Amino acid sequence: MGKSLITIKKSLADLLQNQIENQEQLIFSWHCHFCCSQHTGNLLKRVRKVAVLHQIEEQKPDLTLFDDNENVFGVIQFSTQKI
Repeated sequence: MGKSLITIKKSLADLLQNQIENQEQLIFSWHCHFCCSQHTGNLLKRVRKVAVLHQIEEQKPDLTLFDDNENVFGVIQFSTQKI
């Protein structure tokens, strides 16, 4: 039996929070649709806290990433669409 989606979200939030507390990096790359180049960065460079299903106006992203001032730095939204 697989894990429920909320359990996976909480597990990922815990993993990211642990990496933040241990000052670890999370390097990722993406293709930029603005300049058509590949970029690489540390997702956790400015992130200090991760929350699961935090309400932001009418939205409730799966994971919300906060900076030092508890401002939203970014969000992660899971896709349940089958590919």
